[in-house]
Amino acid sequence: MTPNTRKNRRNKEAENPKPRDKAAPYTNRRLVPEQPRRQPPDIQDVLNFYDRELIPKEKVCPFSNPCRSNPCTTHAIPRKRKDIIQNHLLHIKFQGYDEQHPANDPLWDSWEVSKYWLVSRPPALTNDEDKKAARSKAAKKSYRSRVEREEREAADRKRQYEEGKITFAEYKRVLVGDKRRKAEYEHRMKQLEGDIEKLQRDMEQKIQQLTSKQTPAAPLSISDQQQIAALEASIQNIKASRDRLELIREEIVNLCMAVVRCWGQSEKATMLSSEDAFMAGMAFPTEADIAGFYQYAALLQSPMVWHDRPFKGTHVRSMKKALQAYSQDLRSEIDPNDEDAEIRNQQIDDLVANFNACCDIVENDEKRAKDSNRLQEWLDVQDRLWSQAKDQPKHYLGLVKGWRAPIQTARIIDKFVDVIRAFARESCADEQISSAAKVALHGRNGQGSSVGDAE
Repeated sequence: MTPNTRKNRRNKEAENPKPRDKAAPYTNRRLVPEQPRRQPPDIQDVLNFYDRELIPKEKVCPFSNPCRSNPCTTHAIPRKRKDIIQNHLLHIKFQGYDEQHPANDPLWDSWEVSKYWLVSRPPALTNDEDKKAARSKAAKKSYRSRVEREEREAADRKRQYEEGKITFAEYKRVLVGDKRRKAEYEHRMKQLEGDIEKLQRDMEQKIQQLTSKQTPAAPLSISDQQQIAALEASIQNIKASRDRLELIREEIVNLCMAVVRCWGQSEKATMLSSEDAFMAGMAFPTEADIAGFYQYAALLQSPMVWHDRPFKGTHVRSMKKALQAYSQDLRSEIDPNDEDAEIRNQQIDDLVANFNACCDIVENDEKRAKDSNRLQEWLDVQDRLWSQAKDQPKHYLGLVKGWRAPIQTARIIDKFVDVIRAFARESCADEQISSAAKVALHGRNGQGSSVGDAE
């Protein structure tokens, strides 16, 4: 018989375990009722809650309108906080309504009461799609308000700017889009012309100052004579350069009309007789779906490959490159100091992101069609959607349906390119002439320069 020691008792228990040792451990769990999951906020309700055009202008009880037969009198005076009106209406509702706030009044079901006064501030948006929709709505609203402000104030601001009462920065602040770009270009040209005119006046005054020192007893020194010759040569060079640039500008304008007429419907179609633009009617879709993909394709893909299906990899890559180049052009036109610069950049980002989403939708839909053995049916649907996108009226198709003979069009375009290159060379030469004129006027280290420096 084994002795009854602690070690022997442990060994015996290990060899013959008790039934309860094999059972699951007992835990005292508290029965906690499952909390209902909070539904995500409706994006439209959140946007409307912060829309200044929808929310009431004053924090008063909506039942206090004097037009009502029995208006509310306790909360007819505007309050500072929204929750005062909210608590007032909730108290009336929970107390069983009253004569001034009857239960059957349709005002209780209106958006103002049910979606604004009776609700607290909605939670912050966490979904990327909801944030995108909020930014898009804010951007559209901001652009619309800027256009309305331009219509109201542009004429007065322009008059004030021309009269010298405001600066150009204050004037262009109310302009939007193409009008703003044109105004900035005209302002730069005026500044350039003003700088050239000032340089010529300064050189003429310098020549007068040098010649005024000449007397019969004290003729001009060789240095003064060389500086006068350099200034006179610089003035002549500037005038000749200005004349050449003006001639090239006129030739460019004429060639621009000829280039546009290459794709006109008749000989009478010119830039001056028609206000239509090639980009008229071009608009990218705002929804990410399969139909939107083909609307993108009709704008980003060359008509030369319209006979093929645009969702092929090579075509998708080409369209993404075209959209990237287009977005870069748009960004280059945005002034970082503009009030809506961030909004316009976000609109460009949304445009690119929406196209990428359309591409993903088409790719995933094609994979599902292959997995379910209905690829041919899917291709038939894509062909129909692509045909519908191509059949929509497009003014820009005139770009590939010109009425002139190909040899005529090619000659005009080649000449146009040559003139543009000549204009670029002449502009560069004009800058060098202006720099040489400044050297001739101010000299180096405060001394006048020689004729060779001006040349």
